[in-house]
Amino acid sequence: KAIEINPKSSYPFNMRGRARQRLGDHQGAIVDFSKAIEINPNNSFLYENRAYSKQQLDDHEGAINDLSKAIEINPKSSYAFNLRGYSKQISGDIIGAIKDYEQVLKYGDKEEIVNSIESLVYLHLSRGKYSEIPLLIANLKRVTKYDKSQISIDAAKILYFEGNLYAVNGKQLEAINLLEKSVNILSKLNENNHYIADASKSLLIASYIDIKEFKKAKSLIKKRSLEGQLSLAYIAFMKDDLNKAERILKRLYNLQEKNSKGTNKDPYLIGQLGSAYWWQGKNIKALPLIKESVDRYEKTYGKSNPILIQPLINLAMVYFNMKEYEKSK
Repeated sequence: KAIEINPKSSYPFNMRGRARQRLGDHQGAIVDFSKAIEINPNNSFLYENRAYSKQQLDDHEGAINDLSKAIEINPKSSYAFNLRGYSKQISGDIIGAIKDYEQVLKYGDKEEIVNSIESLVYLHLSRGKYSEIPLLIANLKRVTKYDKSQISIDAAKILYFEGNLYAVNGKQLEAINLLEKSVNILSKLNENNHYIADASKSLLIASYIDIKEFKKAKSLIKKRSLEGQLSLAYIAFMKDDLNKAERILKRLYNLQEKNSKGTNKDPYLIGQLGSAYWWQGKNIKALPLIKESVDRYEKTYGKSNPILIQPLINLAMVYFNMKEYEKSK
């Protein structure tokens, strides 16, 4: 009705677009935001709003274009940098995403800074750039005014990030101590289903298995989940029960083949099944799986990411057992 009365005002178009966003009508929202931009092309909020709807429709290139325009108009818009960082991350531009999230640290409010630090930690972990993480955690502690007696979701996040850093550096006992505290805090807050609780439990399971605390690991495992079944296979490996590991992994692999139709296959699962064959001397079966695992890791993370160390060792050992010494080397 407001638009009918005054069709040259950008405000009601913007507000109707936001209402449509909340109703999940992102195509309709984009139409309204586009009309508002046509009337008022120098309003950064309009580009940000349209970009958000484009993100919901997986149009990340379009979202990046809108957010770049918003930043051009308002170079200190932490919201625009945060959204653009996400779209760049999804699009595979990890360095660009990191640069955008770092801008949020300059201009954002507490919540935006916490979210950006979280994104930066995950990105640096995935790239194997562990040296960047301690400073981010220190920044997070400063922003949240953290102390060891704090009972909050932010405190649980900090403990999880610190535990993750210890885990990737092979300090499992230190990692376990911090991760247990993270889980306990979220339990006290009745946030057992929070994603940080899930992440902490997942890492705890792996850490318990690494130190052969199988009973503790099993108490956290959701046996009917993919992750739970992979953890049970890992326990079977650690117990040298290779037949059981192979059975679990082969069942999961066949299920993945059926559901994915050859796309979006998990390189970890593929590599683990290959390893189960290799440990039993079934090198012919192991080789194509472990090669595929390495290829998929390289396509996802590049050829110099530390995540490739174990898959490459696995491939080298298959070649070694097949007396392909040059390839192994």
